[in-house]
Amino acid sequence: MNTSWQRDVPPSPNHPRSRKPYRLSPAMIVGVYALLVTAWIVLSDHALALLVPDPALAAPLQTWKGLLYVLISSLVLWAMLRRAVVQYADAERRAACSEEHIRLLMDLAPVGILVVSTDGVIAYANQAAARIAGVGPSALLGVHVRDQRWRLEHPDGRALSPDELPIALALRSGKPVVHQRLSAVRPDGERVHLEVWMAPPVGAAGSELICVVSDITVQTEMESALLRERTAMHQMFNCIPACFISAHPDGTVHDVNETFLQLFDWRREEVLGRDVISLLAPADEQPRLRALFAEALAGTPKHALEIRAVTRDGRERIMEWNGSMIHRPDGSVECLFGFGVDVTAYRATEARRRQYAAQLENILTHMTDGFIAIDAAGTITEFNAGAERLLKKSRADAVGRELQRVFPELADTELVRRVLQPAAEGGPVDFETWIDSPPYTGWYTARVVPLPAGGACLFFREITQQKRQQDALRTLSAELESRIQARTAQLESINRELESFGHAVSHDLRAPLRAIDGFSRILLADHADRLDDDGRYVLHTIIQSVKRLNDMLENLLSFSRVGSRELRLATVDMRRLVDDAIGEVRARYPERTVAVNVGDLPAVVADRALLQQVFVHLLDNAFKFTAPVERARVDVGACTENGMHVFTVADTGIGFDPRFAGKLFGVFQRLHPIGEYEGTGIGLAVVKRIVHRHGGWVRAQGEPNRGAVFTVALPVRDGEEVRA
Repeated sequence: MNTSWQRDVPPSPNHPRSRKPYRLSPAMIVGVYALLVTAWIVLSDHALALLVPDPALAAPLQTWKGLLYVLISSLVLWAMLRRAVVQYADAERRAACSEEHIRLLMDLAPVGILVVSTDGVIAYANQAAARIAGVGPSALLGVHVRDQRWRLEHPDGRALSPDELPIALALRSGKPVVHQRLSAVRPDGERVHLEVWMAPPVGAAGSELICVVSDITVQTEMESALLRERTAMHQMFNCIPACFISAHPDGTVHDVNETFLQLFDWRREEVLGRDVISLLAPADEQPRLRALFAEALAGTPKHALEIRAVTRDGRERIMEWNGSMIHRPDGSVECLFGFGVDVTAYRATEARRRQYAAQLENILTHMTDGFIAIDAAGTITEFNAGAERLLKKSRADAVGRELQRVFPELADTELVRRVLQPAAEGGPVDFETWIDSPPYTGWYTARVVPLPAGGACLFFREITQQKRQQDALRTLSAELESRIQARTAQLESINRELESFGHAVSHDLRAPLRAIDGFSRILLADHADRLDDDGRYVLHTIIQSVKRLNDMLENLLSFSRVGSRELRLATVDMRRLVDDAIGEVRARYPERTVAVNVGDLPAVVADRALLQQVFVHLLDNAFKFTAPVERARVDVGACTENGMHVFTVADTGIGFDPRFAGKLFGVFQRLHPIGEYEGTGIGLAVVKRIVHRHGGWVRAQGEPNRGAVFTVALPVRDGEEVRA
């Protein structure tokens, strides 16, 4: 294996073997030798000149000096060369030892180490790399990093392109690739997750890259599991009906759940990082909460703490909070969190319950009826002032004791039996009972109400006096009933006589009227030439008066029939009835052009023939009294309110003085002179009588020259469907 890259790796400066011994290079040896030669020549010549001034004597000594110089120089040179050879041999031995140590270290390293050539071929793989790849170390040698047996992907499963390979990134950038996470599918089908470091070649002549691969499959699975748990926890926090909020020790919001956001009407990005106290509480509540927050940080968090909170739009809520905190390993507080429940409605309900309880106690205290409540064991739990008065026992003597022990003389009465066995009745029971046990002798009316948890409530009062009054009242009622029946029979007889009288009068008066009318017409036809103008005028007046009296008798007879005719009820289509009435009235006034607007009309249950008379009379009045108006209009509408079908007939005619509205519905009542408008004054009386017979009412409203409105109301007959 080519391990030239290993010698380029600098040892650690702190390693004891990294401090190299002093070495002599060839240049150093030549330099030292030249220095020693120069020093020997200079020093020896100077010393010889001082010691032997005579040149003749100094010549032999110069020869010996040269020989001695050669000898010493040879010894020094030999020693220096020997030391250099020893040092180089020692360096080679240490280098070999270091290479072996590095190889063992790489083979035993817990992470995979690969040496890859620049063309992508693996030149070295340690045991960990082979274990990660799922093959033996020798199986990786010579394999290209793009070998399809190992499919490389992104952590999310996307295929890894050639340009995204660590070797490509390192060669392209010239910088180390660190912490690149990949996913690989091994030949055996198992997927492993990897974290890769790739070092580019060192120097311009470098031809190999070092790749460190760490198997993070377990770490990735743990991270995925942790992410799933955190997601599930987050979803759970968002689903719980309570508000969740966590805060940093400095009081800023760390996280909240969806319930909090919905209740307080905030968005998540608006609350994160804000001061939790100012976010939650109104200004007057904040000092108390800050003191409680400080106490929680000191190690005494509060539970079931009730606070006043305010929503984004200023609505105040009452919250009940339970909090705790999470500590770091060193004991310091990492964050505080709490769960809050909105108890606003509960507190309002509780306040209403207390109010109702106080009202109930006040009612029971001041009610005249007696009230006793017992539990399932028959022990009295409530005894009001009315019971004290009726049963002549104080509340203190009754409450907390058994009913039969407090009132032994009533043990066999129906009153006590029913209250002690309320379940047998199956629900509230009203009854009257006679008690023949002094001092409680008398009639009592009572109601027993079973309680869901067992026991019952007893409401009772003494009705002895009422019983006596009822007996007297029944006697009086029987007498009154007898008198009413007699008076009714008398009135029915009078009505029959009046109706007979009306028929008789109408029939008996018609004969002389016909005679007067006939003879007047004969006189006018046969003897008109013998009469002057005044005479003829008198005859015409007689004929018109007879006609008017005949009409009055006919209307009077019709009015009497309305009161005596039996109602024939059926479901009436009011739109069709009104259209028929309009047609009948238009036939009476062929020369008139009146606009009639009819709205939506509900069906009613009534006597159709009689009801058509009502609308014929009302429409006839409207046509009659709109004659002076240039653009006459009549509006017919309806609505349903308060259990009545209310119909209106409004016109734009001459109207009337509202002071005399009550006279309109009287028999033969008129508000205008006879010669000015036709009619006998009985039509609206017929309308009123027909409407009253149907159980309804009629009224008129108007102002002079502002038109009139006639309103007819007929009862709604729920569930009644009568066919003619």
